[in-house]
Amino acid sequence: MAKFQSVNVDEIARELQRLGQVTSPMAREMVAQGAQVLVTTWKSVIRELRHEDSGDMLESVRADEPMQSGGRTVSETYPRGVDKKGVRNAEKAFLLHYGWKAGKPARGKKNSKGRIGAYKGDHFVDTVEAECAETVPYVMEAVMNQYTEGD
Repeated sequence: MAKFQSVNVDEIARELQRLGQVTSPMAREMVAQGAQVLVTTWKSVIRELRHEDSGDMLESVRADEPMQSGGRTVSETYPRGVDKKGVRNAEKAFLLHYGWKAGKPARGKKNSKGRIGAYKGDHFVDTVEAECAETVPYVMEAVMNQYTEGD
């Protein structure tokens, strides 16, 4: 999957260090609030691009609880689990993002030659990231302001 980075988030992190306000509860809440925006955006883009067949992948999108990793607070957001047929939802997202070559399918609908067609991939995860690139830092900054201003 694509890696989400934003200059704005990095600026917020630098500002937190400058202020000496990097505290575990604040960082965890900032990441949790940003992750919820990501979950909402993932689901919106999946619907928008009609990547919902059974709805299993759509319903499986969720974020991990924020945790410390390498001195940073992180949370992963992506489709989890398997659908009713046993296909991993993260694998479906990967294939929809990057595409696949034509070939003989293990499962799925076949054309008249018994093969499944190629799919170029629409890089929808990039769309998710682009759509929330401005919102996530804003939400995280709002949490930081609550802590630093005492609201």
